Parts: sequence; structure tokens; C-alpha cells
Amino acid sequence: MGINCSNRVHNHTPVKEVVPRLDNEKYYTLPISFQTRTSGERMTVDVGIWDVRPFNMTPLTPLVVVVHGTPGSSQNFEDIGRKLAGHDIRVVGFDFPGEGKSRLLRQDIYRLDHSTEGKYHMLTTVLDALAITR
Repeated sequence: MGINCSNRVHNHTPVKEVVPRLDNEKYYTLPISFQTRTSGERMTVDVGIWDVRPFNMTPLTPLVVVVHGTPGSSQNFEDIGRKLAGHDIRVVGFDFPGEGKSRLLRQDIYRLDHSTEGKYHMLTTVLDALAITR
């Protein structure tokens, strides 16, 4: 039994459901100081922060924090984040140093700990900087 493969382009255009950018959506950078691999040394990185909020946000509004893989950025969650905001859920994401808007010089990439534990510490440092405590 053979498999017929074809590289022909069909006249079918895939349709992607796109949720438009919201007025209450921000993608900005915030300088955040991270512990480096060297004890007592810190390095400040302009971290990309993506925050989409429901229009009727209150202190009790549910919150989802999204964390991308590598390579990636918080923008990987745009569609789902906008949909969640439409259901009164705030969504916050950030770009790990060296990804998305979080620019990092090549020579500095290994100064930070990118292990699972290191990324956990980066996440908690970002949440502290954003005053997210829940």
C-alpha cells in the first residue's frame, strides 16, 4: 500500500480565527533585576510584559499567568489571552530574558540561570515586580 504525497497548492485558504487586539491590552518593557549565577551579583534586564485586562476588572478578577517555552514569547498566548479577557479574566505574561521584547546581549545569556529552578526564580521576581501576590 503506497502513500500518495503531493506538493501541489490547493485553492483552499486556511481560515484562522483571530481575536483583534483589545484597547485594554499592553505589551511593554519593565526593568527587572535578576540574580545571576554569581552569588550576590544582579543584572537588570528590560523584560517584555504582556498584560490584557477585562474592561470591568476588580481586585477579585481571576488571573492567569502564562509562561512561554524556548524559543517563544508571551505573544504566543495572544488569541487565548484576548478570549479569556472577554470572559472577565486578566492574563499576564512575560518574556524570559533573551526572548520576545526581553533583549539580552549574547555575552550575558549565560550569566542567568535558565534551568527549571532558575526560570522559577525569574518568574517569581517578575511577579514581585508587578505586585502580583495571588
